[in-house]
Amino acid sequence: MEIPLGVQAAVAVVGLSAYLVLSIVYRRRWDRSLRVALGRRLGLDVQWRRVADSGDIPMDAWYAETDGPLGKQFGQHLAIRFADIAALVVLGVLPPLAVLGLEFLGDFHSAVIGLTAFAVIPIFGVYWSRRRAA
Repeated sequence: MEIPLGVQAAVAVVGLSAYLVLSIVYRRRWDRSLRVALGRRLGLDVQWRRVADSGDIPMDAWYAETDGPLGKQFGQHLAIRFADIAALVVLGVLPPLAVLGLEFLGDFHSAVIGLTAFAVIPIFGVYWSRRRAA
């Protein structure tokens, strides 16, 4: 059964709209709540901080000043980094992959799949890329 092109376009628009709304709500509400909850659990103040990743390119990530034994500091840093990446993957990457997967498995027209993939790029870039103005 072939899905009409109008229905395919509607699915793409609804999926992209839901991803945009999720991204905005995450940025405005959930990010802070997740950082506060994690900080309360670890006894730290988890904030956004500019850090250098392995390529020495500045990147914003969750960060907290830790103290105590080196093992404890390492564990806290690992927990913060894991939670940060988990939030990015679960909320920032999986939703558009689900929409694209649905389109692919539904045998959507290649133009619809391509436009959806292309439209995901600016949403991800603005809300999830971890590169913010200095």
